[in-house]
Amino acid sequence: MEQFPTWGDKHYVAVDHPIGLIPWAGENLFSDYQLKRFPVSGSVDTIMKTAHDFSLGPQRAFYGSNSRYISLMHDIDESYFLLLGGQDGWLRSSTNVDQVPMWQKGDYIRFPLRPESIRKSFPTHFELRPKAPSS
Repeated sequence: MEQFPTWGDKHYVAVDHPIGLIPWAGENLFSDYQLKRFPVSGSVDTIMKTAHDFSLGPQRAFYGSNSRYISLMHDIDESYFLLLGGQDGWLRSSTNVDQVPMWQKGDYIRFPLRPESIRKSFPTHFELRPKAPSS
């Protein structure tokens, strides 16, 4: 049996918080900061581009298609986005790495751009106001 029967067995992506990238300490002291590791397709010559160093062993992709955007020019409400990882970088947040499964499957989130379409598609509304200075 081959050591790496599929491309994804040899090539992988790691979605880590920057603290998890500290040599030795990231793996041993800050393992909570190492979030997701999964097989990845692609190479430097494909649409879903990834890049990696030459190695006989497993290869971590250090570059890739991490933000995807499609816009259908005939309708500004037909815009689609996706981020590798998720909405924010806060550890243990529910939106930190929530888009990884969609990224793996090549899915997108529809994001309309007309104000009336946004209100219809996203009914939750947050209004952020600066805190009044204390006297």
